[in-house]
Amino acid sequence: MRQLRWLLVAVLLAVLTACSGNPILGKWETKPVNVMGISIDITPGLEFTRDTMKLNGQMHKVTYKTEGSTVHVIGESGIGLVVHVVDRDHIYTEIGGIRIDYTRVRDQQAARAFLI
Repeated sequence: MRQLRWLLVAVLLAVLTACSGNPILGKWETKPVNVMGISIDITPGLEFTRDTMKLNGQMHKVTYKTEGSTVHVIGESGIGLVVHVVDRDHIYTEIGGIRIDYTRVRDQQAARAFLI
């Protein structure tokens, strides 16, 4: 009985830790932005890890500050990026008044396992 109780506590802690994680961690791709009727591919995508952001093939050390559905991504220079979380698979940023939408990139192997 005691072992079962500790197992239950461990599972609950794991679930709570997963729920409180950073919502933008992972790989993201963008759709082309429509500016005055012209479709422009602004960025090749983003990738966020626990302490880095990959942009244009370069890794940058970052920290994160989450306020509700907004995540501030702050680089070592203090300059940051504001990421708005729409839902689990969609985020957006705004640069120069232009909204850039991103969709989470799913791991193909994980997607196949989910469908089986």
